[in-house]
Amino acid sequence: MKSLLSILITVWYISASAQTITYGSVDLTDPEDPDWKSTYPFFLSSNKPGAAELINMALQMSDFRKTATKKNPNALKRTGDSPYVWNFKVTRPSDKIIEVTTIKTTLAFGMQSGPYETIYVYHFDAETGDRVYPSTFFSPGGFMSSQNIAMDGLVKVMRKNKQDLQKEHPDMPASEMFVATYDDDCQQQIAEEWDNETVRLNLANDSITFIVNDCPNYIPRRNHVTYTSRIAVKTLSSRLSDDWKYYFENGPKPIVNEYEHVWRGTLGTNIPVTIMLRRAPDSMYHYGWEVYDNYGVAIKVEGTFDEDEAWLLIDELDGDKVLGTYKLRFNNQNLEGSWKKADGSKTLPFKARRPQ
Repeated sequence: MKSLLSILITVWYISASAQTITYGSVDLTDPEDPDWKSTYPFFLSSNKPGAAELINMALQMSDFRKTATKKNPNALKRTGDSPYVWNFKVTRPSDKIIEVTTIKTTLAFGMQSGPYETIYVYHFDAETGDRVYPSTFFSPGGFMSSQNIAMDGLVKVMRKNKQDLQKEHPDMPASEMFVATYDDDCQQQIAEEWDNETVRLNLANDSITFIVNDCPNYIPRRNHVTYTSRIAVKTLSSRLSDDWKYYFENGPKPIVNEYEHVWRGTLGTNIPVTIMLRRAPDSMYHYGWEVYDNYGVAIKVEGTFDEDEAWLLIDELDGDKVLGTYKLRFNNQNLEGSWKKADGSKTLPFKARRPQ
């Protein structure tokens, strides 16, 4: 990660207090395509380096499925077969939350389509650097039930976008632009995709903005639009959790899931590994990404608890193929256990801590 510091452009302070995490821009512009400026955030801190490192690792694994390493410092650079550029913004909806929005622009799609944006929104605890997921801000069932409130606003935006497209292309029959069931299909798509993997949130003290992708249309250069629905916090108050009260209303700090962090550790005696885990809402199922730090390619991991022995069993996956299995237990702030190769030919000890 330190190799990225050499290409930081600018650094801004995002907290004026002693608890200071700063961020800058990493230049990802393709030298062969300099007209498309591409930048990505990079966080650092003099007094909270571990928290800043967690944010960097989580962002890179989430967006790129790989991380920049000493052996591969250009891992995040755009290549010819990945026609994307990145930009971002960082906000502080409260002094306890860092909100990072990354925008991936697809430069081309087929012969006729133009650039379009896909928006990702991430939240991090400003004290620890841990990711805070959308469902965390809602009481059990509150995130799913908020769909009914947000849907009205999303549908209004959807229909407004549809009208705008028709005005832009007055000579093009609506039947060639949209399928006959477009409105119903789009609402159904939003409903089916309503979970805390696909819905993004922009947070503020007075409102929560829900962000979802649209339904496809057939307009060249306009095949992607983002829909948003801004809802007053007071409307959602009965659905918000103790975590929301902690982050926005100075409530008591809630109990944190022991395993749901980014962990830095060692497999065997000398293989550095980073694992980012999260727990599915109202479930014992955990999933995320693992990176062998010297190489930086993210590997999907998932698993659940062995309730009889209280071990978290996490599989490394290559598609549907299991590469190996971690047997993990939280012990005195450490994540400890072992890794076993899928064919049983090798077992190695594992121990990790959250970066300090």
